Amino acid sequence: MAIIISHTAIINKKGQILILRRSKKDKIFPGYWDLPGGTVRLKEDPTIGAIREVKEECGLEVTDLKPLACFSDWDKLKQKKFVTIIFWCKKYKGQIKLNFNDHEEYVWIDIKDLKNKKTVGYLREIKKFIL
Repeated sequence: MAIIISHTAIINKKGQILILRRSKKDKIFPGYWDLPGGTVRLKEDPTIGAIREVKEECGLEVTDLKPLACFSDWDKLKQKKFVTIIFWCKKYKGQIKLNFNDHEEYVWIDIKDLKNKKTVGYLREIKKFIL
């Protein structure tokens, strides 16, 4: 059975995307910039999982999520199939409050400027869907 990961590209009124820097203590991509997101729970809808993960990781309440992209890969080390679903949204409320166990910093950035950041691989891939 595949493990489903949901991430959300939150876009502000200036057209910038919210990215979070993963904790340097994280086992997976420490210090890399990423979108809010994580593993979808068993029997949880991926959209609901994305909404929950955004709230847990940065305190924002997102609505009206739209599917943006989907990637899958086989992790040879873990011997598991991962499916990553990327949503995007422009509707959010609240103030950013990072969960410092997961992330150290956040920034709103123009999507074309992601090349200047050390990002997880899929972020470079989704650029073509957003621009």
